[in-house]
Amino acid sequence: MATLTQSVLSAMRNHRRYLIALLLPLLFMGANAALATSVREATVAEMADKSAVIFEGVVVDVRAHKTEHGSIVTAVVFEVLDVIKGSLPQRRLTLEFLGGEIPGERQSIAAMQYPQLGEQGIYFAESIDQPLINPLYGWDQGRFLVQRDHGGVERVLTAGKRPVMDVQGSESTFFATPGVAVKLSTGVANGVRATPAASANEGLSTGQFKQRIRNLLGAPP
Repeated sequence: MATLTQSVLSAMRNHRRYLIALLLPLLFMGANAALATSVREATVAEMADKSAVIFEGVVVDVRAHKTEHGSIVTAVVFEVLDVIKGSLPQRRLTLEFLGGEIPGERQSIAAMQYPQLGEQGIYFAESIDQPLINPLYGWDQGRFLVQRDHGGVERVLTAGKRPVMDVQGSESTFFATPGVAVKLSTGVANGVRATPAASANEGLSTGQFKQRIRNLLGAPP
């Protein structure tokens, strides 16, 4: 238990910008551990600015394993289709998420949703080389799904599968204003306008969505 707790605390220190209730008591049931967390709401402009890499990709492998420190991590391998911000040395990228399940043991992280095998999406990665609880900026806020509509057009959805209708930049007051009240995330970043219910033929196309992100970054069309 001590090794797991030290590992979790170390990862949390790296991810302190998002975690509000950093660590509630670890609850053990046999070999299972549960960790409760809360995530701060980010703005889409903040995510675009502070993410190390923004890319479109397809999940080609998902595997959990135990680290040398005794914690469980889930390694998600992406086949990179397009890089919107940053640079990657190769077309495959592995991101590690804290928690997961191996034979006989499970570590659960509240609010953690792992990218699924075969999933295609656009991802805002806060870091690709530092150990974080969740390497995506703002957790689900930095994960957008890509799905074809009935006409074959690739549309962008939130992680909760709500079509994204628009993306608008707004400055975050969290860093600039001391003592500002923290607003917890509902899974969608401030500045992302999504419909309340899924509709297969609504929402921005992948091209439209990526161009809006490039506009936020000041990149040329």
